[in-house]
Amino acid sequence: MQSTAAWFKNRLSMFEARTPAELAGFLDKAERARCDTALVQGDTMFAVNARAVAESTLKHRLVSASAINEYADAGGVIGYGPYRLEGYRRAGALVDKLLKGANPVICRSSRPPGSSSP
Repeated sequence: MQSTAAWFKNRLSMFEARTPAELAGFLDKAERARCDTALVQGDTMFAVNARAVAESTLKHRLVSASAINEYADAGGVIGYGPYRLEGYRRAGALVDKLLKGANPVICRSSRPPGSSSP
């Protein structure tokens, strides 16, 4: 990311938050560093706290984007990537079929509409 930022003649500052308690602190640091944009990581901690992160970025007047598609639904400016909830639903339906005795080979061949085979 540093090389891409340099190519565009932009400065990239990185701030870490490893626990939910550190979330507000990293945005305070970003504001003091006069950042205007936040790229929010797509890991579990940020996904679980997406609404709080989105609200904090707005409070700090930061444009924010995330690889968590649901981030935009939580109030962030941009979210991109797969809808994870739909994947969890499909996985749950598949496990349900298997637990009810379905043949794993048949379950593997059932794909959502519009998807291609591997």
